[in-house]
Amino acid sequence: MSVPASEMANSHKLDLIIVGAGFAGLYMLHRARQLGFNARILEAGQGAGGTWYWNRYPGARCDIESMQYSYQFDKALEQEWIWTERYASQPEILTYVEHVIKRFNLSHDIQYNARVASAVFDDQHSRWTVTTTQGESYDAQFCVNSSAPVLPLAQPPPPPPPLASHCAVAMSVAHCSMVAYCALATGSCRPPPWGSAVLGLARMRELAGAARSTRAAT
Repeated sequence: MSVPASEMANSHKLDLIIVGAGFAGLYMLHRARQLGFNARILEAGQGAGGTWYWNRYPGARCDIESMQYSYQFDKALEQEWIWTERYASQPEILTYVEHVIKRFNLSHDIQYNARVASAVFDDQHSRWTVTTTQGESYDAQFCVNSSAPVLPLAQPPPPPPPLASHCAVAMSVAHCSMVAYCALATGSCRPPPWGSAVLGLARMRELAGAARSTRAAT
């Protein structure tokens, strides 16, 4: 596909565009710099960390040992960081990410609040034109998607399947990560009191009880 010359002229020219400032994206930026590439990360969120930035519900933590979950490309980094728990919690993982960014001076090449709207490859020039939802355009030889294949955060979660008439009860639907992030960042809504699995089981019990009451009333 060919990109208009006017659009390319207004683009920020780079060697490499990286989508997402999670663990993979941050390491990709570090390696790109070592190889002499002019690279930049485009991150939709207001901070780095990927899944650990978005998922902030109480109890969130990694399910493998902390030492195995950390970067192993730099011996000094491995020695200087001391994990406080065998299985690190979300806040500590996010603190670790921020430490890595500061230690390797990565923040200069991370653009936050930059959600990618399109990435078009120009066959004629063998370059990528990456555009954000804010209308900014980037022209790069390479484009690496380091974002996880999760539910797009720009879209609301899909609605639940319709309940049978005898089970129709008042209910609310929430995306566990976004509700918790909203609550902790703005204070405008209350986070769930437990992790997503326990919360789901509790809600299932409530719905089952309400359904039995509805059946008895009819």
